[in-house]
Amino acid sequence: MKKRYYLLIATILLFGCFAIYKYQNVNADSKDLSNHKTYTQSAYDIKEDGWIYYFKIYSTDYNETQYEFNGYNLKYSDMDGYVIEVKDSSTNEVIDTIKPGYVSLINSKEYKDDIKNISSYFNENGFKKEISLEDLNDLTLKKLDKEYIKELFNQAINKEKEEVDGKYAKAPVFGIKSKVSTDKNLEGTWQVAYLLDHGDIYKINIEFIDKKGNYVSDTKTNEDIINQINSEENNIINDQNIKLNNNINNDLKELLTELKNDLESYN
Repeated sequence: MKKRYYLLIATILLFGCFAIYKYQNVNADSKDLSNHKTYTQSAYDIKEDGWIYYFKIYSTDYNETQYEFNGYNLKYSDMDGYVIEVKDSSTNEVIDTIKPGYVSLINSKEYKDDIKNISSYFNENGFKKEISLEDLNDLTLKKLDKEYIKELFNQAINKEKEEVDGKYAKAPVFGIKSKVSTDKNLEGTWQVAYLLDHGDIYKINIEFIDKKGNYVSDTKTNEDIINQINSEENNIINDQNIKLNNNINNDLKELLTELKNDLESYN
């Protein structure tokens, strides 16, 4: 009976991770706010190797505020130590793990407790202005630095509130998907990841990973591919629209078309 119970729980979680979307994604706005205006104040820290850390303050027109610190990796869809834990509901014992298909600090074995503690602490205290290090005396962190969290929060709280009303306001805030290359002279996989801020595209990252698992962004071995990637990334950010260029690789064009259709399907 217990084995069946565990299998049922694992199946439900697995379905929840993969069935909502055709590709992996995350939506930070889990509450139904369809009848209310939502605003964000965001501070981002772009780090190395595809990482972006952020502090977001969500507020609504009915005076509810939520605080969120997290980080996403726009380069890797899988990394060691990033899993969703399946727990026994009666003992809270971890009985299995599931690969989530995207890399986020909240799914990190090392960082998840810090992420949860930060969210709980800030939502309990409801800070409305800049804070000092002393304001975080009772915050428990194992990996992250309190000074860093303070600085990122202060950057966010000093930003103007922006309404979540961009072109992709109803879409998940993060997503990553891939397509195997059909070009025999270019064996590997195309990948695209994006991060939204108040419904606009804040960051998009396109990668080509060769058959040996090397990232062209690291090896710099194919100038034509690098130029195509840089051009498409810049155009998407500048135009806030995924416009398809006929001069780019056909597989990349198909991947971007799928992303465009998926994002627009939420409108």
